[in-house]
Amino acid sequence: MKLSRLLRLGLSVLSIALVFSTTIGSLANNAEAREFRNGRGSAREGGGGRSQSNANRQNRQGERTNRQGNRTTTRDNRQGERTNRQDTRQGDRTTRQDTRQGDRTTRQDTRQGERTTRQDTRQGERTTRQGERQDTRQRWADNRDDIVEERWSNIDDWNGWNNWNDWDDWAGTSFWYGAGYSLVTLPARYDAISVNGSSYYYSDGVYFQPQGSSYVVVSAPAGSVISNLPANCITVYDIDGYDYCYYGGTFYAPASSGYQVVIPPVGTPVPFLPQGSKTVNKNGKAYYEYAGVVYEAYYKDGDLIYVIAE
Repeated sequence: MKLSRLLRLGLSVLSIALVFSTTIGSLANNAEAREFRNGRGSAREGGGGRSQSNANRQNRQGERTNRQGNRTTTRDNRQGERTNRQDTRQGDRTTRQDTRQGDRTTRQDTRQGERTTRQDTRQGERTTRQGERQDTRQRWADNRDDIVEERWSNIDDWNGWNNWNDWDDWAGTSFWYGAGYSLVTLPARYDAISVNGSSYYYSDGVYFQPQGSSYVVVSAPAGSVISNLPANCITVYDIDGYDYCYYGGTFYAPASSGYQVVIPPVGTPVPFLPQGSKTVNKNGKAYYEYAGVVYEAYYKDGDLIYVIAE
């Protein structure tokens, strides 16, 4: 009985001793692990753990330094690239601005040169036309007296002409009839023409239209074309120096197939009025009208002439 208790007591003590021994060993291992992690385990391991920890820290510090350097290099590269791009864009803008300014200057110089050339050309043309008009007026003034004398001589012949009974004389001689005169038959020589669907007969500056059994003298229809000018046609010049043939209140200009009846430009001078013109009053001033064309009396160097009015 006593022996049995002693055995159980011995086993209990032995168990307690084993538990204590295990606990002390576990605590020692934990302490060593903490000392190793904190760099205090070098005494047990001959200083190797502390050196390894320092090396690890230095490696990590070196990596951080490298990363910091890489970041700095990357930032510097990006900043340099941005600066280069900005400089390039600024250079491109400056180049474009200079190019545009140069183009504008060139265009302005070109336009100014063209304007100057046109002005010089117009001035030269005006001077030339003025000289031509002056020469024309002088030539016309020199010949005016002869023209007027010949014209009134023809009118004197006309005043003694018998429309109805002197047909034989008409066949060999041409005289000018004023608008409104009526003939029982056409002259021996005439041309049939058509203007805007209307029929006319033309004979040496006189235009006829049939009316019943007779032929009435009418004003020349504008746009009609004749092959030959009237025998007594005279040359007149408008204010721009262009020449026209003037006869019986009608103005002719050269055309591709002959001579065309045209509306005279305002300001064109003529030496005398056509036979049959009428006096009209406009705003208290006397004018002369024939076939829709209005003439104004005008004195030039003391001589009476007539110009086409508006």
